[in-house]
Amino acid sequence: MKHPAIHRTLIYLIIIAGVLNNPFVCPAEEQPGIKSVTISPDSTGAIVGGADIQFSAVVLDSTDAVVDTLVVWTLSDSTLASIDSGGLLTAIAEGGLTVAASVDAVSDTATVTITEAVIAS
Repeated sequence: MKHPAIHRTLIYLIIIAGVLNNPFVCPAEEQPGIKSVTISPDSTGAIVGGADIQFSAVVLDSTDAVVDTLVVWTLSDSTLASIDSGGLLTAIAEGGLTVAASVDAVSDTATVTITEAVIAS
């Protein structure tokens, strides 16, 4: 005579093993990827020793929803200006450079022309 509790336990173990070894697994819901990054302003001028320039970036995902995420700011020439993690640019020397805002592999750029302050005599 088979013991009913052992028989039920064996059936449960077979069912669990079948579920764990099932090759069909529902994938986790994918998060929408980054579609675009848009810098504002896209072109500006700055004066050495003048007011800092605040850049901002709007990041959209593949559903066109605004994404609140970390933006990485970089400059084409860090001898002409510096930029902090919030997009605040400080002019250091005269010249032209490009500011880039990047999220993952998506980026946008803006141009900056830096001039020396003109002192009237």
